[in-house]
Amino acid sequence: MGHRRVDAQSSLRRRPTVRFAEVAVSGRAMLVSSILSLLLFNGGCSVIIAEVGWVDPSEIKEGSTRAAVQEKLGNPIRSERMREGARIATYEYQKQPQDGHADIACDILTLGACEALNVPMAIYMRHTAPREQVTIYFDLTDHVLWVTPPLPSPADRRTWQR
Repeated sequence: MGHRRVDAQSSLRRRPTVRFAEVAVSGRAMLVSSILSLLLFNGGCSVIIAEVGWVDPSEIKEGSTRAAVQEKLGNPIRSERMREGARIATYEYQKQPQDGHADIACDILTLGACEALNVPMAIYMRHTAPREQVTIYFDLTDHVLWVTPPLPSPADRRTWQR
């Protein structure tokens, strides 16, 4: 029995060749399927970016623990203990600029096509959202006594005054 010698050149010759017309047709099919999947399965991404993760200090009620406040608002930017042992802490957070109900309506009406514009806008809004500060007074046992109304952070106050 003779052994057949297989070298790199003979295996290259046996590979099927792809014709340009076949690639063009499959390229069009891929483009159409990509657009359809984008429209059908991408709806809502801008809504998630715009809606998830915002902080609402009005949810912090009297009697909440300091640990619960820090879980919601993060670490304070300033904290000091008073003579009698109480604590005053100032927290800074991003204020939600708008709600996403218009984005949801746009997604439904355009079958998700508006996501091409809404996703970059939602990312921009997330990074440029105004910051606010809230001061919270804690008692000796680190429970909330009262929360001040939110104020714009000092950096945002300067831009508002111009």
